[in-house]
Amino acid sequence: MARLFAQAVPTAGQLLQLVSNGKSYRFSILHAEFGTRKKLERGAREHAHAVYHIVLFSQGSNRVLYNGNQIKVSRGTLILSDPGKPHSFSPCLPGEIAYHEVTFELVEKSPLRLPFSDLLSNYSGLKFQPVAMPHQLKSVDARMLEEKFELLLTRLMRNDLFMGYTQLLEIFAFLIDGVYASKSIVLDPLQAVQRTLEMRYHEPLTLHALAEQAQLSPAYLCRAFKKRFGRAPMDYQCELRIRAARNLLLSTNLSCKDIGARVGFCDVYTFSKSFRRKDGRSPSELRKKYNLEHPE
Repeated sequence: MARLFAQAVPTAGQLLQLVSNGKSYRFSILHAEFGTRKKLERGAREHAHAVYHIVLFSQGSNRVLYNGNQIKVSRGTLILSDPGKPHSFSPCLPGEIAYHEVTFELVEKSPLRLPFSDLLSNYSGLKFQPVAMPHQLKSVDARMLEEKFELLLTRLMRNDLFMGYTQLLEIFAFLIDGVYASKSIVLDPLQAVQRTLEMRYHEPLTLHALAEQAQLSPAYLCRAFKKRFGRAPMDYQCELRIRAARNLLLSTNLSCKDIGARVGFCDVYTFSKSFRRKDGRSPSELRKKYNLEHPE
């Protein structure tokens, strides 16, 4: 079932404020959707406005209008639409598609109109080149981004705007690391392993597979990774899983069994044991405490 969040005016918070050319731009999420379904609309035309769109297609295969062209979209297709870019996300052909989307703007006296690559360059301090849209994500990356959209909508619909904006920062980090940096920055072997762990933390990775990727011995990889990042690779992966599980426990009604499986644990017993070792309490104890402190 589709979920929708709409906000007509910017919030007072300055979490994603941006300074560009000496001007301070105020950030606001205007609109967000999860699982929106669209069918062919006769006469649908492109439109353009001074806002940013992040759109991830989740179901169906069809064509939509973008920047004057019909482009093919399917599950995992990502579109980052700059301000002023003509678009229509309704299907051009018979059939149904579904997508997740967030719309935001940055405004001083007039809206900021930087391309997405420059916007993320400003936030990260790195220099990115433009990436052609649409961009097709790998299935594992599409699933990860979809989970981030779901958490974003959950927090926004609870009117927890601070955590919603924090979740959007995670989406920005995903785009920086998974879409822009991968085309602009050459990673050393340890950074490449770190990126693999962060992008695929829920998969059954092994130290030997990571060492083969880095072209290092498992023992050397373990020592070098721990020296640089403070923990061994598989412990780093476990912490990422626990962090993701904590987010799901506090922002969804999924069962502990489902959350454990979603973040990569083989069974609920292993999940609970690992969570208690890292957090000092069981998943159910954390959720119960949070619900008592934050009644609906």
